[in-house]
Amino acid sequence: MTVNRPVWNELKNQILSHRFALPKTNAKLGHYEVISVLTDEQGRPKKVKGTGEKTECYLAFSGRNELGKIAREFSIGDLSQKIYTDFSTQHLQLRPYMIGDLINEIHNDKNIEVIKFNPVLYKGDNGTSEYLCEEIIIAPLYDQLTQKQMVTDPEEALALLAINPQDQKRIGLEIVFYSITNKLLPENKEHREEILKNKIEELAFYAPRVPIKRGSGSLFAVLLNLDNIMEETAFIRQYKTFDSYSNIIFVTSDLNIRTGSYETIPYNGDHIDSVFLPIIKWQRGMAGTIY
Repeated sequence: MTVNRPVWNELKNQILSHRFALPKTNAKLGHYEVISVLTDEQGRPKKVKGTGEKTECYLAFSGRNELGKIAREFSIGDLSQKIYTDFSTQHLQLRPYMIGDLINEIHNDKNIEVIKFNPVLYKGDNGTSEYLCEEIIIAPLYDQLTQKQMVTDPEEALALLAINPQDQKRIGLEIVFYSITNKLLPENKEHREEILKNKIEELAFYAPRVPIKRGSGSLFAVLLNLDNIMEETAFIRQYKTFDSYSNIIFVTSDLNIRTGSYETIPYNGDHIDSVFLPIIKWQRGMAGTIY
């Protein structure tokens, strides 16, 4: 199955603070935050794109703006611009959604979906347009075969078939997976290093932008199956996560479970409970929270 994945560096360039070196937004976002989402006349979330964009995206706003009055001001150098986005003639409307509910409604098994938060319609000198935004939120795809949420190609995560989805549900773990294997990597050392560097940057982009539901444990899990400890170690670091209660863990090709600070989470692999429960215990210790 072919999975459509947005090009992360193109999305990054559509974030206002990155594109024009503007101050970053202080908007508080999380799985349970309520936002206003652009929908069609039936109330279904609507995807749009500018003439200069490859990826269709959903649009969401922090306020309950009336359509036809959505306007944003921002400065580029000494130039102050006001971008006016008029949806009133397109039979569209705004509808409040909890971010997690929006993710559940739009995620599917074919695409990683993109939500642009507080967008503006920007028109370039060449006459093309694109939606720039304060921040980007990623809705992971749901793989039907493994019954797991992920932001990489399911073909690289077939090992997840070993995790019974009923066991994960019984224990209450909420996990989004990112996987990298040797499958699509070249043997040429120089090209391989270049791709791996790009993958690390991609991971750093995705990890802080994927909402994860609160469960007995809430994890962004990175599966590293490169059969090269030095290459795998390069991925392991303290990435930010979208929700304050979620954490990132790494599973290496030698089946060690590591934290972003390279600590090992010891476990007994005799039963799935003896794998999951030490992770939950570690995360509770990180948060200092009694569930």
